[in-house]
Amino acid sequence: MNRQHGAQRTPNRFLWLLGCMGIFTVFFVVLVMGGYLYSTTASAASQSVVLIREPNDGEILEAGQPVQVRALARDDNKIERMELWVDGTLLESQVSNIPGGINPFPVLATWYPQAGFHTVVARSFNSRGTSSQTSVSVEAVAYADRDMDSVPDHEDACPDQPGNPAAGGCPDRDYDAIPDTSDACPDVAGLPEDGCPAPSEGDRDGDGVLDGADACPDEAGSPLADGCVDGDGDGVGDSSDACPEEPGAGEDGCPAAGDDDPVAGGDDPAPGGDPPGPAGDDDPEPGFPDMGSDLAFTDLEIEGYEFMTTNPYESIACYLRLGDEDPRRYEFDSLGDQAWDIAAEIGDENRVRILHLEHVPLQISIECLGSNPGSEPDDLGEYFAAHPREEWDGREFTGRGEGNTYLVRYRICNSSCDESLLPAPRLGVILTDMFGRPSLSWRWDGNNDDIDGFGLSVSTMDEASGIDIPHPTWRSLDISDYRPACGETVHFQLFAYQGDGSIRSPMSNERIWSGRPCEYTANITFRNLDAHSLPTVFVGPVRGDLWISNGSTTETLSFNSCLCSDFSCWGYPLHAGDNNIDRDIFEWIRHEIDSCPGAGCPSSGFEVPATSTISIPFEAGDDLTIGASILDCDPGGSTDVLFEEQESIRMDMAGMMLSGVTLEGEHLDLETEITVGH
Repeated sequence: MNRQHGAQRTPNRFLWLLGCMGIFTVFFVVLVMGGYLYSTTASAASQSVVLIREPNDGEILEAGQPVQVRALARDDNKIERMELWVDGTLLESQVSNIPGGINPFPVLATWYPQAGFHTVVARSFNSRGTSSQTSVSVEAVAYADRDMDSVPDHEDACPDQPGNPAAGGCPDRDYDAIPDTSDACPDVAGLPEDGCPAPSEGDRDGDGVLDGADACPDEAGSPLADGCVDGDGDGVGDSSDACPEEPGAGEDGCPAAGDDDPVAGGDDPAPGGDPPGPAGDDDPEPGFPDMGSDLAFTDLEIEGYEFMTTNPYESIACYLRLGDEDPRRYEFDSLGDQAWDIAAEIGDENRVRILHLEHVPLQISIECLGSNPGSEPDDLGEYFAAHPREEWDGREFTGRGEGNTYLVRYRICNSSCDESLLPAPRLGVILTDMFGRPSLSWRWDGNNDDIDGFGLSVSTMDEASGIDIPHPTWRSLDISDYRPACGETVHFQLFAYQGDGSIRSPMSNERIWSGRPCEYTANITFRNLDAHSLPTVFVGPVRGDLWISNGSTTETLSFNSCLCSDFSCWGYPLHAGDNNIDRDIFEWIRHEIDSCPGAGCPSSGFEVPATSTISIPFEAGDDLTIGASILDCDPGGSTDVLFEEQESIRMDMAGMMLSGVTLEGEHLDLETEITVGH
């Protein structure tokens, strides 16, 4: 027995040891796998999200033209450094100026691609030193642009004339995106199809020249030709122009004799003559190559006045590009009320200086990002403008981001803004004389002999026009013709000008003339009482007040269908479901009053209005309050409040489209209908 027992214990012990080893193996595998999963999860959690916003993957670019490369990275551990690489070459590297990094981290750079295929890589480094990256592939194709206006020849309607990209690459001196050759008002920004401002009172052809000063008041023309059509733009109307298709300098509109004759001019040899010799007077100075007038540079100063955003942000970063220079990155501090401190970031009296080719319009590009803690930066869009040489005189410009996300005011000065030719006027308040005629006055501190007059810009939400004031000594103007309609605002700005207006002062401050508020009438109809969840005791009869208030006036409809003694009540019994106020309640009361006239009738104490509609005046933007109180009459003169609610409605343009409002209570819902009229 003992031997048999001992023989059985040996395999049992072996099985026990084998089981322990199995458990240990499983535990070890679980431990290893858990560590692997933890390390993988931790790695994934710390990995940045890197995005390339521009250019897009597969995009075809133009070789030799600037390309904005925009990327952004996010990471819970914050980003300390961002890099942009093109074909293995570092294009841009930016390090956070905040210890520990920022989140998110945007970066922007300008790249001039050569023809061919390219790979753009954005790489980020978080605060733990972990890098992440993404890439896009693009192709650059060479396009010719012989007039250097940034519009490729194959897209340029005027490939041999520098022009405005918005006008298909053709000359467009008023920058309204309509080529001068098709623009009936080439010196005043206007609307398609003729390029003239919308017609307005006092300017029926809409060419920006008031009818009183318009020699052709029924035909849109050029302000330089007294409002008449001037196809060649020489200031002489076509009807008086002996050379209507050729710009001239004389009163007849023709070029002066010899202007196009190389022999008469004496500056060039006659055809077949010998060219100037190697020692001629026209030779350049020794050691200085003849660059030609087309490559003459000038020193420009760009001065910023104001930068505002539509929405509040904790920080703003903007990329400013001037001409062919690389973008400059600026981070602005808030001044409150969505205003930003330009001076602290730009310095030197808000001014930036550059060298620029004289014959090339100065292109200005601004792109901004607005950031708040815990959210991805908002792309505030781009502002772009091209300013020709004649606009480098210190006049003021206003630029707006796409969708009016931001506003910037600036000016461009040849050499120095301290030496701007003409100071800006200063508009005063709008005054009305004893006869009710309104006038706009202004102050100008310059010399009257330096100017030929003033130009007044007048704009509303729907249209803009200009008034020429060819009187340097005038300091006020009757503006009766521009009196605003109700709810309308008219904006005025003034500038001084020389000659034909190509030399102008900066714009003055802005004056706004607001019309009286528009008055409307709200018609509120009390439609229905929906009774629900009524008390278990008998409900009714009822009485009540229906009212509406515009803040200063309250209009009320009162009704009463109660006749009660100490023991019982008689009147309109409110029932569950819909009780139409006019057809059910008011009509029931009218029937009872009409069926038994006289002081001794049970219905002699009833009260009912003639209608269930209340009309009340209001102005756009007012708050109207609708309310009601419905009482249940009980024997002995007591009452229960079944309904007592009110609600305010803002009567803006959206509010005027309301079809009705429902007030909800514990036992009743009151349905109303709203219509609006003048």
